[in-house]
Amino acid sequence: MRKVFCGNSYNGFELSSSEKNNEGFYREILQAIDSLFNDMLMRHGKVFFSMFVLKYPAGSASLYPNDNSLLSRFIEALSLFYKRRKVDLRYLWVREFSSTGQVHYHLILLLNGDLIQNGYGILQRATELWEGCLGIEDGQGLVHLCTMDADYARYGGIKIIRNDPEVQQVQSKCYELASYLAKCYSKGGLPPYLNGFGSSRLS
Repeated sequence: MRKVFCGNSYNGFELSSSEKNNEGFYREILQAIDSLFNDMLMRHGKVFFSMFVLKYPAGSASLYPNDNSLLSRFIEALSLFYKRRKVDLRYLWVREFSSTGQVHYHLILLLNGDLIQNGYGILQRATELWEGCLGIEDGQGLVHLCTMDADYARYGGIKIIRNDPEVQQVQSKCYELASYLAKCYSKGGLPPYLNGFGSSRLS
């Protein structure tokens, strides 16, 4: 992730506005987000968009691998869960560091909106799967939905309906929220052998 984009909009979509974005955005992540939205909206008339954060227990940095292996296990388990239920899923994740140096992950999910109505079932399943990856029984607070927007908070996500007259405005809002993951801030110090983000492979 070397190419940095500095601006307020990308491909016609407004970008997340925050002091944390003053360092700019990684263009590669912005493009990946754009591709995921385009892919899912071509495949489905309704797409459910959700964002959440995965954290490790406080002070546990030495107890878990420093690579992305646990996240990979989580993504594999989550993908399998929805595949078995015939729910189409696309994802994107980024690895970040808190001010204390603790690793955490931000994720966005795009799912078939005809089958997924809100994000709270996603939160419950994600919590159970992350507990399994960490080998703990109580992971409350380690997985939380991002509900910074009033409409988003009501359902734990936003549904984009392709034939809705306001689809462009809704998609723009989702892209703005998702673009937070592309910020350069808090992504420094990544070992050269590790990926800082990943996403679904698009056919």
